[in-house]
Amino acid sequence: MRKTAFYLTTTAAAAAVALAGAAGAAPASAPAAPAQPAPCAAEEIAPDLNAQPGGGKAMLVLTNIGTRACTVEGAPGVGFRAADNSELPVSVEAVPQPGPGRPIELLPGRSAFGGIKWTPCDKADPECSVATTVEITSPGAAAPVVADFHGANGGDERVTELPLSAAQVGTLQPVSDGVVAW
Repeated sequence: MRKTAFYLTTTAAAAAVALAGAAGAAPASAPAAPAQPAPCAAEEIAPDLNAQPGGGKAMLVLTNIGTRACTVEGAPGVGFRAADNSELPVSVEAVPQPGPGRPIELLPGRSAFGGIKWTPCDKADPECSVATTVEITSPGAAAPVVADFHGANGGDERVTELPLSAAQVGTLQPVSDGVVAW
C-alpha cells in the first residue's frame, strides 16, 4: 500500500511540474496568414456599368487592368456629374447587398461585381438630377474613375443621360450572381 501511495504522489508531482512548465512556455505561433495585396488604385481599375432590363439598376463590373494583384472590399464610391462636369447633389447610400463585403483579391484581368440602383425621375422635376457621367471610386482608392455605361441592350449602346434623384450601391462580390437582385 505504501508503494502505491508513493507512486501516486510521485506521478502527481511530475504532472504538476510538467503542467507548470507548459503554462509558462510561450504558445506556439500559428502560421501567418498570407498578406492581402494592397487596395486597387484608380489607375489599376476599369469600371463598367451594364444597365439591367426594367430600368433603375445596373451591374458594376470592376476589372483589374493593372500588372499586379490588388484587393477590393465593401462598396465602391459612386458619384454623378452633369453635362458641364459639375458634381450632382445625388444622395448615394452604401447598402450591404447582396451580402457583406469581404476582401476580394483581383489578379490582373479579373473582376469584382456589384449592383447600383437608382430612383428614376422626370427631368422637368426640380428635384431631379440628370447625370451624363458616373464615377466609381474603388474601395481604398484615392480618386474616382469614369465608368463606361452600357445600355440594357448591350453591344455599343451607351447610356448618355441618367435622370435620378437618389441611388444605392451594394457591396462588391467575387461573382456576378445576385448582385442586382436586391
